[in-house]
Amino acid sequence: MGSPEALALLRCVWRELYLALTRVDLQDEKLYWQKVWIQALKRIRKAVVHRAVEIKRMHNKRKYTKLVDVVSENEAKKYSRYISMHQNGTYKISSALDGAITRAEQAWEQYQTNYAAQRAARQGGAGPGAAAAPPPVGGGG
Repeated sequence: MGSPEALALLRCVWRELYLALTRVDLQDEKLYWQKVWIQALKRIRKAVVHRAVEIKRMHNKRKYTKLVDVVSENEAKKYSRYISMHQNGTYKISSALDGAITRAEQAWEQYQTNYAAQRAARQGGAGPGAAAAPPPVGGGG
């Protein structure tokens, strides 16, 4: 199939798209793919942090028992593109994921700024892209 990271991202994007389409249908909101992408990236971050916290919790519960107190190396490296995790549950979010979220949010803000400027230019009608006045009716002459 695909890598665990790709499948996780696909699940999160699909879930956020479904939620956005539901809001379009039920609440008459507009669909912006940029917002879906930002929410999906944030959901990925939340999911991998949740997983790391669960592993840390398991480590703490088993620390003073005869049970194995660390996860396998494969489990610790399962989502290595998104999170750097040690076998005892300590973790750090990858700079690639944080950077992707930051870039997506900046792109969304830029889109909103550009859209607002375009809308103001259309409503004002005096901008450089404004259409000329229509010719007089009757042909003149």
